[in-house]
Parts: sequence; structure tokens; C-alpha cells
Amino acid sequence: MRPSFCSLLLTWLLISASGAKAFVNLNFESALVVSNDPQFGFLDWAQAVPGWSHSSGSDTSAVYYRDIHVGTTQWFVLADDTLSGTIGDRSLEGRYSMLLHSGYFSSSPSAWVDAAIWQSGLIPADAQSITLQGEGSFSVYVNGSQVAMNNLGGNLYGGNISSYAGTNAEIKIAHTVPAGQYSSALADNISFSTSSAPEPSKMMLLALGLMALITRRQRHASLR
Repeated sequence: MRPSFCSLLLTWLLISASGAKAFVNLNFESALVVSNDPQFGFLDWAQAVPGWSHSSGSDTSAVYYRDIHVGTTQWFVLADDTLSGTIGDRSLEGRYSMLLHSGYFSSSPSAWVDAAIWQSGLIPADAQSITLQGEGSFSVYVNGSQVAMNNLGGNLYGGNISSYAGTNAEIKIAHTVPAGQYSSALADNISFSTSSAPEPSKMMLLALGLMALITRRQRHASLR
């Protein structure tokens, strides 16, 4: 749903009055791919993922691109849908997505760190939910509090953030897995919606109703 002119004007007025900044690069399409190490394809954070901060670690000073990280530490990849046969060779939508891979801070047995990215901005005054496209095990936090994210179909997820509407807040996306479990998560298209995210119970009832309808039609067809 596209925001109305009035809601956009209200958001702009709130930003101007409070001095709060708007969220940027929520779809990761603002990436500027300039390798600081052509051999390995390392990218600078400020250019590759503008607007976002990230968790610290011995291998997080650069963003990986078209190359794989070898080791047990945490790392990040700018996933690019124009690549093939390399790590991060696809995006969820558009050209770029963000791939997060949790790991140890420096090396085992140092502290395990959930790879995370975050930024602060003004949540629109009429926002009811936050949505994003994601794959893998990820968590969403607003001002440090986890938001229950419900699957809305495919790789689209949504969660209720109505209590933060109209406030300046930090949005954080983290790859959350137990220590020693090596996997990754993809994130893309973080946005705010004026629609409420369906509750799990309602989604379950909808799924059960759909299954019952399909079963009924199949039985009806078999009796013909």
C-alpha cells in the first residue's frame, strides 16, 4: 500500500520539527561497488551499505563481495543478483540484498556474535507494522526489543510496531543462531506499513480454512 500524500507530509513535518533523520537504503539498492581489494572483492561499508552500522568483529571491517570467507568469525556479504557461482550470488529482490553470517568475534573460543546491522530514524506516524523479505534465521529489534515477525507468505515477514509510530527509533536486523552453528540469513526491503501484521492465530485459521476448502473440492471432484 502506497502512503498517502498527507501521511508523507506529516512524516516530513515531524522530521523537520524533531531534527530526526529518515531511514535510508532500506532495500540496499544504494550500494556503490568499488573494491578496495580487487583480488578478494572487499568493499568499504560506507559505500557498499550506506546508512547502516554493523556488529564488530575481526573480519567485519569490510563487506565481502563475490568471494567466500574462510574461518569461524562473523562476516557480511553484499549479495548481488548479477553474480553466479559465488557466495552471495543472488538477491531476494532488486539487485542487492544483505547477507549476514554470525560467528566468533575473532576466533574460537572468543565470544560468539550474532551478525547484525542497524540504523536509527523516524518511524512514520501512521506505521502499524514493519515488513521485510528474509531467509534464514533472523530477528528484528526496535530500540532493543524484539519484534515478533510473522510469515506473510513466501519470504515476506511482518510484525507489529504500532507502539513506536511517530518516534525516533533504532531498527536492528540480526542473524540469530546458537554458538557454533554456521549458517547465514538474507534480508531485503525493510519497510513500514499502515496495515497491521496478521497475528499468528489468525494466519493459522486462514491456513486451516484454505486447507479445508481444498480438501472439500478434491473430495467433490473424486465423487463425479
